[in-house]
Amino acid sequence: MAAISKNGLNLTLASSLIGIVLLFNFASAQIIISSTTTTLKPPSQLQSCQEATPKNVNLTLFHGEWFEAARKIQNSTNNESCNAWNFENDTNPVTFTSTYNTNPNKLWANESTAVQINVTDGVYSLNNTDGSVNIYKILETDYDTFAFICSYKNSSTNEAETSTTTASTTEQSTTTSSSSSSSSSTSESTTSNPSSTSSPIPETTPTPSTLANTASNAYVLVRHRSLNSTELANLTALAGSQYSDFKNLTTVIQSEKCTSGSSALMPMVTMILAVILATFYKS
Repeated sequence: MAAISKNGLNLTLASSLIGIVLLFNFASAQIIISSTTTTLKPPSQLQSCQEATPKNVNLTLFHGEWFEAARKIQNSTNNESCNAWNFENDTNPVTFTSTYNTNPNKLWANESTAVQINVTDGVYSLNNTDGSVNIYKILETDYDTFAFICSYKNSSTNEAETSTTTASTTEQSTTTSSSSSSSSSTSESTTSNPSSTSSPIPETTPTPSTLANTASNAYVLVRHRSLNSTELANLTALAGSQYSDFKNLTTVIQSEKCTSGSSALMPMVTMILAVILATFYKS
């Protein structure tokens, strides 16, 4: 074995330290995940889900199966595990299937829910029966290893209907009051003063940041369940350096047991059956 000089050893150590510093230098937002290097420049300030611009992705490359590595769900106490997302087609409406587990002691007992959603320019929308809309934004992805998605509920549709109904009722009340009044000046005053009634049509189209939205949820998605702690730390740090909703994320349990399809007793049962069969053949 060739001897390493003191100077050579110092040079090797220095190179290693420089490599470590570069690897974890989130000022330039560089991460290495599954041998894939992705460099993103963080914005001057953190953006919320409502403010962030969605990424217009190639749906053919993006769709398929994803697994939740970390998440933050507002006003939820569910300790879900094995969470998986599956986008089954690339045209509207998209069939989206969500798989999850609420019992960490029985990871094989998964549940699934399938819905039809629409996607436009990196934004998925799911219409609810109460008139609200669930918005899901693709913030960043490299297609092969990770994706950042945030979501919130937009209740603007329901509010617009309420505003229109209120305005219509106000106008009818004003008309009735004017016709029953003997004073024509009062009617003219009411008609000439548009501020006395609510307009059913807004003067400007509200932007996402001005709509009545709920607090945002955040998801870090990966293509494979086998994500080590270092890779997860890099991903969550990168997301948190870009978006305000990706703080204090909760790690989602992902394991091979999520797809075992049976209880943990199956290996033991198989072994017992093998011993019984071996004993039977010997006799």
